[in-house]
Amino acid sequence: MPQQSKSKYSRTSELRTPELRTDRSTERLNRNINMVLIVTELQLQLLAYYAMASSSASTSSKVATKRKRNTLSIETKLQILKKIEKGSSLSSLAAEYGTGKSTIFDIKRSREKIMKFATKAVDETSLKKRCIVRRADDSTFDKAIHLWFLQERHKGTPVLYKYHDEIIII
Repeated sequence: MPQQSKSKYSRTSELRTPELRTDRSTERLNRNINMVLIVTELQLQLLAYYAMASSSASTSSKVATKRKRNTLSIETKLQILKKIEKGSSLSSLAAEYGTGKSTIFDIKRSREKIMKFATKAVDETSLKKRCIVRRADDSTFDKAIHLWFLQERHKGTPVLYKYHDEIIII
């Protein structure tokens, strides 16, 4: 029978000696405690890093927030176009009206369309209420209905229509 190599501690003697067993379990317990301490320290460092990053981001750099949708009436768009003709900058107009520079640029770009709509407008209230310059798909039908509507209003005839089970007189 070949002889086994002897280590510093033989397995059988370790199991039999209670001091060695407690030393071994104490070592294992100390290692586990050290690992828990290391993990806890890393978690605390991460929390401190994220807290520092979020506080510096909120104070030093601007976080992009979504702007509230702001629709401008045709009358307001005409005012903007007049100010652009006088030489106002797009940035100052955007700040004044609470819109983005791209909105002001779009108004400038669609100048002809807005002016054409404004010259064809029948009354001032349509310029104050309307925000979008949009034409009907069937313009001849739209013109005929509009002409009829104007004639009826001129006569003083009340025009009725139904909206959500409610009759509205114009």
